Order: sequence, then C-alpha cells, then structure tokens
Amino acid sequence: WIAGGQLGWLLGGATIAATNTSAGTFIGTIGVVHEVGWSFAWVALSR
Repeated sequence: WIAGGQLGWLLGGATIAATNTSAGTFIGTIGVVHEVGWSFAWVALSR
C-alpha cells in the first residue's frame, strides 16, 4: 500500500479532495456547463 499503510485518514482525505478539485475539474466543468447548459451544473455539484 502507498506509504507502507502509514498514511493517516486526514492526509489521505486531503489528497483525495485535492485530486477531485484540480484545475482541470474547474475548467472542464465550466466548459461543459457553457456547452450543455445549467442542467449539467447539478451533476457537477452533486459530486
């Protein structure tokens, strides 16, 4: 396992949060909402 299984829950959660909220996510979501419409915004917010 990564870090020999010694990665704490706080650091692990922060790592997952940082990955899910990367710059590509923000830019991509804005682009999709622009193309598809505001109905996609609910999908993005539900994640």
